[in-house]
Amino acid sequence: MQLGASPSEVSSRITAAPLGGGGTEPVPGSATQRGTGILGLAYQDTLKLSLVSDRDPSMTGVFSLTSGRLVRIAGGNPLRQGVNGDGGPALDAVIQAPWGLGSWKQGALYIAEQADSRLRVVKEGVISTYAGDGRCGIPQNGRATATSICSPGLVAVDSSGNVYVAQRVGAEWIARIDATGTLTTISNAFSIGGLAIDARGDLLVAGASNGKLVRYSGTAISAPPVVVASDLGAVRGLTVGRDGSIYMIHAPITDPALGRVWSVLRLRPRAGTP
Repeated sequence: MQLGASPSEVSSRITAAPLGGGGTEPVPGSATQRGTGILGLAYQDTLKLSLVSDRDPSMTGVFSLTSGRLVRIAGGNPLRQGVNGDGGPALDAVIQAPWGLGSWKQGALYIAEQADSRLRVVKEGVISTYAGDGRCGIPQNGRATATSICSPGLVAVDSSGNVYVAQRVGAEWIARIDATGTLTTISNAFSIGGLAIDARGDLLVAGASNGKLVRYSGTAISAPPVVVASDLGAVRGLTVGRDGSIYMIHAPITDPALGRVWSVLRLRPRAGTP
């Protein structure tokens, strides 16, 4: 599936800019067809994107962006009803409104399934439910698959394999799921738009509306954070690339000619940036 749509059809794009300001530059071949929104992203060898289209069902799912081409890796049956595909190939699974993505060095890819209130995981091409019982509710501490998680949309994974998940926008809760599958709520009423963990193991949080990107030391969120960047606008997703670049989804804006336009901004660390 080729990216690089004509300007009259573009509805999402990727641009790049250095941390601390400076001009943006497009990432080659990063435009998707009109009517397709970028709702989640993760970096796992290449950039992974969760897309939802209100025009073309074949453009709803999770894709890998490689050399200007989108390759579907999960969610191949967006119109099937009643069977979510757990235990089978991820390409045959139903994923209802895929949002945030998170990846781990061991190859697992986590998908926040917003419409079905579940967190799914893909390992070696097989998909299963990692958290959530399909009901909308505030998560309770305990076995992750036995509790409700309402509209999950933000996902991050640390180097030890702990998974952090938060509500879709303006998070009312953040929960951690350890390697044993035990869920623990670590924060409440914490309005964020993006969640990621960098190579140092620090938690990066983007404000849902205040335009700030901050870093917490480690994954504890009790101590005051350090501001990494500001004036970023509304952010709806966050991940960190192999070279330290920070990728953020910007909330859609309305363009007179194109309608709703989504974009992914890549913040490149300056030389010497810790």
